[in-house]
Amino acid sequence: MSQRTDVSPYRLAIHLTLACLILAAIVVVAASLAPRRREMPPPARARYGAISILALVFVQIFLGALVAKTNAGLTFNTWPLMDGNFIPPTAALFAMSPWWKNLFENVLTVQFDHRMVAYALFAMTAFHAFDTERNARGLAVGASILFALVTVQMMQGVLTLLWGAPLAMALLHQAGAIAVLVAAARHLAISEWSFSRV
Repeated sequence: MSQRTDVSPYRLAIHLTLACLILAAIVVVAASLAPRRREMPPPARARYGAISILALVFVQIFLGALVAKTNAGLTFNTWPLMDGNFIPPTAALFAMSPWWKNLFENVLTVQFDHRMVAYALFAMTAFHAFDTERNARGLAVGASILFALVTVQMMQGVLTLLWGAPLAMALLHQAGAIAVLVAAARHLAISEWSFSRV
């Protein structure tokens, strides 16, 4: 019988991402079964925006698992700079060999990637909320809720980092990621429903 209780960052991140994929699929199916009133279909870019946001949420959850496994949240506890730089030197980001190991095991690179995807997700959901408010009113409420959840999640992530990742804060941040995932999956289901049934 093995005494090992630790897992590799690769296995942990893949395991968590697959679990989230199953959860998102359940949410999409459940949302598609709910009765809804017929509306004019939104512009195609609104649907593509919802797809892109959900895909980016999966990427961010994968990166979050790497941050948790490598204890990257216990290092570089400043924001918005990391060790005095917004973008760390390339030599530090790719200090390991072969280069691809940095994406999974270098704590500086793992945390930097998590930060950058967070900024991208914030910007994408902000634009999506603004765009749906103007051009796809049937999706506007869901897009605004999603943007609000991403904003709260990002702020909570910054606080978790600044406070040195205490367990309660880290768990709350992980729970927030699931809330964002559920909202993004439901939002996508509604946009898909609009296209397929109207």
